Amino acid sequence: MNRKWNWAAAFPQSCTDDVRVVARLLPRRLFGTVTWGTIDVTFFEESLILPSRLYLNEVKEEKFKL
Repeated sequence: MNRKWNWAAAFPQSCTDDVRVVARLLPRRLFGTVTWGTIDVTFFEESLILPSRLYLNEVKEEKFKL
């Protein structure tokens, strides 16, 4: 299955707000996240959905602002 990744699903609910802030900061045009398949895990009685593989487009060094 080829789909865009839901970052919040891979972290505990207590981190959801932080995950969304960070995900918004990632430039989507530079990070074309796509995954095939998932792995369901339980972390302290909370279900998390992790990508089985995650593909990110390579970002050229000059695109980073230091």
